[in-house]
Amino acid sequence: MLGIMKKTFVLYCTILLGAFLFLSFSLDKNGTAEIHDGETRWSNVAYSFARGETSDEDLALWSVFFYTEIGNSLRTISLTMNTAEPGTYYGVYDESSGVWSNNAIGYTRLTVDYDGQPYPVWYGSKATVTIYEYNKTTKGMTAKLEAEVVLEGTTNTRTIKVEMDNLKLVE
Repeated sequence: MLGIMKKTFVLYCTILLGAFLFLSFSLDKNGTAEIHDGETRWSNVAYSFARGETSDEDLALWSVFFYTEIGNSLRTISLTMNTAEPGTYYGVYDESSGVWSNNAIGYTRLTVDYDGQPYPVWYGSKATVTIYEYNKTTKGMTAKLEAEVVLEGTTNTRTIKVEMDNLKLVE
């Protein structure tokens, strides 16, 4: 039992440290995001936005990580997409195969840490991502995520919504 608690604590600390280090590389915070995590609306949001490009500098992969602290809880939402083409992408996650029905969606997750306790992880089960624009010149993304997430190990669900307006990628 103590071994499991130590592993959980180490994993928890590693994830938090990684999140803060990841966020420290994001210097350009000109974009905005409106987030509702199915429980609370986030008013003070920080984010980090990373990308992968093809050889002709088209955006092939993008990942955004949001976080905020509300009361005594650290909350994070992460999303990875395998396209930047404007359009609406709907997918369902298949637990048995570990893949989304729409390969444009790579990953969706919500975490909520209460007072430093091991936090519940909510994994995406259904998601709709609408990409309105990716501006290649300014490296800005405008998009929306609406997802149903499931609490790990249960059937409890909640719906999260993220409106991203001109989030800036970091060089």
